[in-house]
Amino acid sequence: MELKIIENNRSEVLKRNDIIGEFDQKTIPQKEEIRKNLSAQLNIPTNRMVIRKIDVKFGSTKGKVIVKAYDTEENLNRIEAKFVKKRNETKKTEAKKEEENAEEKKE
Repeated sequence: MELKIIENNRSEVLKRNDIIGEFDQKTIPQKEEIRKNLSAQLNIPTNRMVIRKIDVKFGSTKGKVIVKAYDTEENLNRIEAKFVKKRNETKKTEAKKEEENAEEKKE
């Protein structure tokens, strides 16, 4: 997948970059694929990115992505809502949490 960055605006107050990108692909890319692509382009760790929106017009192969990339994880946790963070968790993180919950229930 090729992701082209259209805008990369800096917000000093919130200590984050607001990124808008475009992709051209027949299928909608997974969030993890978008994170890895942006991480490689911008040298930002994937755990500090939040994908706010993936927009694809019906019948089109082109799409738009809106991503917020924070300077630190503390800023991300302080600013973003809980449901947004939960929606952006990776499958690995979710699996680890489920394992921890299962271990706690055994005890």
